Amino acid sequence: MRTSDVEPSLTFFPISLLLSFVSPQSGVEILSLGAGGTSVPDLLLGSDALGLDAVVTVEGEAWSIPTSILRQLAAEHPPVEKAMRAQGGLALREAARHAEERTRSLQISNLARWLSRAVALTGQTSFALTHETLARLLGTRRTSVTEGLAYLADRRFLLIGRRWITVVDAAGLERQSRAARGNHALPASAERKLSDPPLKAAPDVEAC
Repeated sequence: MRTSDVEPSLTFFPISLLLSFVSPQSGVEILSLGAGGTSVPDLLLGSDALGLDAVVTVEGEAWSIPTSILRQLAAEHPPVEKAMRAQGGLALREAARHAEERTRSLQISNLARWLSRAVALTGQTSFALTHETLARLLGTRRTSVTEGLAYLADRRFLLIGRRWITVVDAAGLERQSRAARGNHALPASAERKLSDPPLKAAPDVEAC
């Protein structure tokens, strides 16, 4: 429908179809728009404001208008220009939020995989590791490691304490790693239920 380096001749306003804006390099979806959106949300912000290709992922109905006429209407009618600029700003914020969530998902994936591999390679389940050490090993920030450990502890894959990390479900960590890399939510059956009895912490280890 649209490539990042060529302005389309028609602009679509979805009624029931779904548009995915994807990275030209990886094909990964960065933004999706449906009813209330448009195929060129960055029209008045510069042709490369988003730098994404647009494809139809769910077929449906949409209004269409020649892009040149839409530009003319925006130039002649301030309310139209204001509405289009609002569309562009919303799309940019949504794309930034999506990118941040995907980055966080991949960081959790790397952390989960490192811990599950450590268990497999050493036969141990408790490790004297600080958040700073893990951050250095994984090439990320300490705060990202802290948030990732809390996320995994909330799902009962591990216990965290002062300078200690105890893995209680290495297989679950590996599943979490694969789910995060695929950007899919982990199925409920693959996680421990919150109603399960509380896990007992190893000595000197506190449940998070």
